[in-house]
Amino acid sequence: MKEDLKRVSEWAKERLRSGAEPPSAYYRLMQLIEAADALGVGLMAMPPKAGEPVSVVPAESAPQPAASVVHLDSARPRPGGPLVRLPT
Repeated sequence: MKEDLKRVSEWAKERLRSGAEPPSAYYRLMQLIEAADALGVGLMAMPPKAGEPVSVVPAESAPQPAASVVHLDSARPRPGGPLVRLPT
């Protein structure tokens, strides 16, 4: 299905590039391209069905910036102020 959506999108793009379509068809072809591309992205985000091969996307090898690393083993200081008890 992903290949069909890609083929439809490419077909519509080629029709726009050729200039053979009337101006009234431009908007519809643009809608078709956007819809096919959006559906293709949505299909890529769906989990595979049972029995389908799973493609593995390699993780980026770029290191994370130090500012985004959270050390879970370090204790955080408790904010100053009275301890508030919540009703149970």
